[in-house]
Amino acid sequence: MKPWTLAVCIALLAPAAVVGGVEKTPAPAAKAGTILEVSTLMREVDKHKGPIRVEGVVSKVFPKEQQLGLMDAAEFKKCGRVTCADMVLPVRWGGAMPDVKSLVRLDGEIRKSGEKLEFVAKSLEKVPGE
Repeated sequence: MKPWTLAVCIALLAPAAVVGGVEKTPAPAAKAGTILEVSTLMREVDKHKGPIRVEGVVSKVFPKEQQLGLMDAAEFKKCGRVTCADMVLPVRWGGAMPDVKSLVRLDGEIRKSGEKLEFVAKSLEKVPGE
């Protein structure tokens, strides 16, 4: 084998070895077990790209529009009403609508809808014991 052939093979295989060894780090909220509160997500929306999990209390439902509003669970516990929320997360959900005042956990991501942002849910589950 000629010396330059070995050099060319190494030059071609080295980048493949480097690329193959690099792992993509998931977004902070996408890490297993991380659940965001509504207010945290809304205050830091730019920090949470890709798949995320959020938990909150359903404050509004709009079945025809396939939308619901989600508020912080802690805020709901303080005031006991769904109308006292400082921030309501707009959620697009194509499944069966949960009841107002239900504590739910959603998996999905933030997407732009016109000039606004909304959370597009891929899964919704009622949190047991609530």
